[in-house]
Amino acid sequence: MVVANTDVVDMVLCHLEAAFHATLHVRGVYPPELFELRRVLNMPVRISRHPALKAYVRDAVVSIREAMQLAAVDKVELVLLAKGVEPGAEPSPVERHVFDFGAALAHAGEQASDDDLEAIERNLRASLSSVAQLEHRLPALASETTFAIVVHTPESNDLSQNDDLTVSAKWLPESSPSSASHYRETYAVKSFSCSTFRLSHYVVSIERK
Repeated sequence: MVVANTDVVDMVLCHLEAAFHATLHVRGVYPPELFELRRVLNMPVRISRHPALKAYVRDAVVSIREAMQLAAVDKVELVLLAKGVEPGAEPSPVERHVFDFGAALAHAGEQASDDDLEAIERNLRASLSSVAQLEHRLPALASETTFAIVVHTPESNDLSQNDDLTVSAKWLPESSPSSASHYRETYAVKSFSCSTFRLSHYVVSIERK
């Protein structure tokens, strides 16, 4: 059984929590006055001051720690959802902010060198910095939005079905790529790799034609 390097896992989870808050702020999912400037990984990041939102994001991130330690997480997504116009309509995905690790953490059981840890932290900071630029790169969100946090495992298992790995969000099915009613564009945020870790951070924008 592979057990990922604890220092790497903790750093990645810290980054994910901060990136989720920063994305919710820059994409205007919540009013800007609900966020305050904090330092995370020695980077200034806008973090929500709302207790319920902070607890929701923290619980979701903490809930995947065990899976991350077992190298059982391929991707984590922050999915922005447009609320339905019609009464009772289900929210539909408009943006997927993807943190793709692939099999990266399978190699993190190896002892990460100080140089590796420094490189990982430096690049995670760059990823957080790049989130602030998304406001100028992504199309404006046209309607009121909410969000969900989605986790992909190598076996494509739904972690919400496992009592020990409950994620406080539901799985959201991907719309058919061949559907003529949707247009997708991918925006690269930050990609990097070292001997014990890899991350590809990108955004998939989903627009109705």
